[in-house]
Amino acid sequence: MKTLYETVITLNTGRCVKIFVAENKIDAIIELKILVKDPSDNSFRPLIGKSHPLYWKLKKLNSPKSKLLELSYSGIDKKQIQKIIKEFQINFRNGGFNFNAISDIVKAS
Repeated sequence: MKTLYETVITLNTGRCVKIFVAENKIDAIIELKILVKDPSDNSFRPLIGKSHPLYWKLKKLNSPKSKLLELSYSGIDKKQIQKIIKEFQINFRNGGFNFNAISDIVKAS
């Protein structure tokens, strides 16, 4: 998997949220990945693992809704989400991931 774009946001709580766009050449898709690092952690980790109560809820949702839920659960507010979406849209106008769908969901919520 090749990372195409990456940004790290540090929240007031000290948590760092790493959001990146990665190209999966095997499936020929572009994925949005979200990792977190709390002040007590040594490295970034997935926000929601298989043991997390929201894991199966995320699996049932379509990709844009799932990623939005992950973003909001990470502690990022709507204003920061909109900023991230704009950055990604500028860099990946025809990249394969539907950032407009996430943007529409953010505006509706």
